[in-house]
Amino acid sequence: MATLYVIVLLVALLLIGWMRQFWVLRQMGERMELANEFLGRFVSWFNGGAENHALYDWILKKSHTVQMMLGRGGLMDLRQPNEKVFHHNVPVIINAIPLVLKHRDNEQSTQTLAGYVDIALRHFIGSQEDKMRQEQKRLHNPLSWFFGGVSFILELPLIVLSESKLITPAQRKHFAEGHVFSLLSSIASLAAFAATVMSLVTGWGPFRSILRGWIKQ
Repeated sequence: MATLYVIVLLVALLLIGWMRQFWVLRQMGERMELANEFLGRFVSWFNGGAENHALYDWILKKSHTVQMMLGRGGLMDLRQPNEKVFHHNVPVIINAIPLVLKHRDNEQSTQTLAGYVDIALRHFIGSQEDKMRQEQKRLHNPLSWFFGGVSFILELPLIVLSESKLITPAQRKHFAEGHVFSLLSSIASLAAFAATVMSLVTGWGPFRSILRGWIKQ
């Protein structure tokens, strides 16, 4: 019976891990879709002389979301038109686009500003494509499902805190993608995997005896 419980737990972790991986890919796909659409609309708006108010309104509404999505890749050294000093680590999406509209009569300046936005978005899209190819491989890897299931269980407290509004989704993402959480998740996953394999090979009773022997030592 104990072995059955181990098998059920193993199947549950594999299923949770597969669902988590599927959700990760879906989220990445949605971010890719938004980045491509944002880039396409921005290029159309800019090439149209920055005069299409409907496009500009849509771009402004999505600017904060896209800026957050880009992360550190959306921070650049930016110099405003008629200034000689560069401002460091400026959020390029939410700052450069209004400047394009403000200085649209200055073709050289607006070309430079638009170039910043274009580079940031294309870099993000390129990096996301590489990441999606890696994540798609994990979608067909049962070992990745297992580790993903363990990671999800460890992340549950952060999800509860986020849903309870005690921390923000951005803070939850920061903690979940941090080095400390990744290290703890890796250790827990390896330990759970080793325990599962040993309990299936030796049976739960002998495995429990082995654990007690280790603890006594």
